Amino acid sequence: MKKSLFKFLFMFILLPTVIIFAQREANSSLVITELSRRVIVLKFNVGPSPNQIIAIASRKGLIVIDTHISYNPALRMREAIEKWFNRCDFAYVINTHEDMDHTGGNQVFPEAEIIAHENCRQLMNRYKENPASYLDTGWFEERIKMLQKKLKSLGPQSGIAIDLKAQVSLNREVIRDFQSDYQITPPTIGFTDRLTLDLGDLTSELIFFDQAHSKSDIVIYIPEEKILMTGDLFHGNHMPMGVYHGQPNVARWLMILDALLEDQNDIEYVVCGHRDIWTKEKLVQRRDYMRLLWDGVNQLFSEGLGVEEALRRLPLHTDSDLYQSVLENRKKEGQSDVEAKIESYHERAIKAYWRRLQRDAVEEVEKALREGGIEEARRTMNHLLEIESRLVYFNESGFNMLGYQLLGSEKHQEAIEIFQFGIRAFPESANLYDSLGEAYMRAGNKKKAVQNYEKSLELNPQNENARKILKDLRK
Repeated sequence: MKKSLFKFLFMFILLPTVIIFAQREANSSLVITELSRRVIVLKFNVGPSPNQIIAIASRKGLIVIDTHISYNPALRMREAIEKWFNRCDFAYVINTHEDMDHTGGNQVFPEAEIIAHENCRQLMNRYKENPASYLDTGWFEERIKMLQKKLKSLGPQSGIAIDLKAQVSLNREVIRDFQSDYQITPPTIGFTDRLTLDLGDLTSELIFFDQAHSKSDIVIYIPEEKILMTGDLFHGNHMPMGVYHGQPNVARWLMILDALLEDQNDIEYVVCGHRDIWTKEKLVQRRDYMRLLWDGVNQLFSEGLGVEEALRRLPLHTDSDLYQSVLENRKKEGQSDVEAKIESYHERAIKAYWRRLQRDAVEEVEKALREGGIEEARRTMNHLLEIESRLVYFNESGFNMLGYQLLGSEKHQEAIEIFQFGIRAFPESANLYDSLGEAYMRAGNKKKAVQNYEKSLELNPQNENARKILKDLRK
């Protein structure tokens, strides 16, 4: 394979060696960045935000952090790792979180122990029990159509066209993998807070960051190599994390970042889950931004103000180095409405931080139901609805998920109650009425099922699921 080698300076330090391997099979390139003699970062040079896989050579064996999206891309990366280090003693795979594009190649490393947060292990075991939902190729097929539509307006030899073709090829490869002998391979070891791996000549510190981008996000710190790996928690296109679940534990996020970013921790490289390898300073910028928002939200909440006032009083500082960096990254990718998108993520962060200070209605109702039954859950819901609205977080999808958990356990009456609670908080939710209709249908109450499916269809005339079920129920 043809190699090209170059070095360049950035931020007054010598960045790692980058070597590009041609990969004819996927019509793309495999880029290997050497951070040290023991650590490399691999990615396919495809698309605006390619996954990054980290390989570490330790005395106790090779360690791989994340495994790409499916069998064949992961296999090519395994072969490149073996060739680079001239060894094949894979000891551990570490998954930074449960997303398919970080765990899909686990099966390529059958000899290795696979480590992740316990949430990741449990979620992937559920996927294994129901592989059809995990291996759905619909998203990839739609993406291929979108990419091919873009290609029609481009010259076939333009740089953008070549990249789009490579993306099409990679998506087709994933579909072929999923339709062949694909094995969902969950982690074999789960941890809940922290785990230290003694690798002989290296130490790997695994720390649960708490739910942020996903439900199982961890960071990995190797002090001897001065490297921190953050999975999808941070990205050059976002100021804070880009996705929030429920009530984010911002205080824990900041506590972990503060500990990692102490002066005594000499971090030279921050390796993100996609595309980016940063200096420590870029992570410090994001930590400081998060703290500014968190302190501001806490102050305004304590003053008795609402989230809308927080959005007004905590504006986005467009003159900051962080904002300008994110703006430049997005513009390089040719994105439209860049300023509005960054502003929307800023507002999402404020709203997410605000939720952390509120009482979680779903959590309190679930606890009341578990400990005191339906009547206690009703009393709890009634009380929460009477409290000042700014103090309580009502999560529509949370009520829906809890209801379906109960349905899955054949607790039909409890599920009906939860869906009804959700509708009290969200009376215009077509989805909750649809779910309530299903619960009544499973409970054998055809009349109530029809009423709720009709209400769902009234609220959302595009609900083809309700239309189809109503047709069957009316036979």
